[in-house]
Amino acid sequence: MDNIKIFLEKVSVIFIFCLAGNLLLYSYKSLYQFITTTKNQVNSQKVLYEQSLEKIDESKVTYAELIATLFNELEYDLKINNLVIEKENYNSQDFDFSIVPNGDYGKSYVLDENGDISMVYYQSQ
Repeated sequence: MDNIKIFLEKVSVIFIFCLAGNLLLYSYKSLYQFITTTKNQVNSQKVLYEQSLEKIDESKVTYAELIATLFNELEYDLKINNLVIEKENYNSQDFDFSIVPNGDYGKSYVLDENGDISMVYYQSQ
C-alpha cells in the first residue's frame, strides 16, 4: 500500500510540474504576441503621447541640452543656426562639437505635409 501511495505522489508531482510548464510557455507566447502587437500599433501611428505633470517650456534649450542631444543617435535632422545635420550621415564620434556656438537656443519643429516632424530647428537667442 505504501508503494502505491508513493508512486501516486510522484506521478501527481510530475503531472503538476508538466502542467505548470505548459502554462508558463502558453503565458509567455500570449504575452509576446501582445507586446509585438502593441509595438506594431505604436509604430504604425508614429505618435505616442506622454503627459507631464509639470509645465516644461520645450521651446528653450540650453547649450548642455543641445550637446547632450548631439551625443545620442538623432531621431530627426537638425538645423543649428545655419548648420544642417542629417540623421542618416551623423556620427557623434566624428562630430566637431566646437562648431556649435555656446549659448541658449530656441527650439522649433519643421513639419512635413503629413504633420510629422521632419527637422528640429535650433536658433541662437
